[in-house]
Amino acid sequence: MKIRSIFFLLSIAIITLTVLSTTAFASEAIYVCRPCSRSFIPEIKNVIEELHLEDQVKIKTTSCLGYCDEPMVLKFQNKIYTNMDREKLKMLLMEVFNIS
Repeated sequence: MKIRSIFFLLSIAIITLTVLSTTAFASEAIYVCRPCSRSFIPEIKNVIEELHLEDQVKIKTTSCLGYCDEPMVLKFQNKIYTNMDREKLKMLLMEVFNIS
């Protein structure tokens, strides 16, 4: 009886790990500095769509990030990026999401 119970629990654990490893959890968010960089939002959307990351990356606006003299300003994965442009954003997302 103990062997069956252990086998059953191991089976459940393996199934759970398999499901969890193939399931996307919370999506990432790109926070756009609303005061100085909101005009960059359409370009961000285009890059996200081009890389097919619509389900993984969301765009949100935020109050001033403190770098208005270096637009476009984004916060992504708790890091602030300044002087952002389309190519820099594309390269960043490709690196983070392992896209070649």
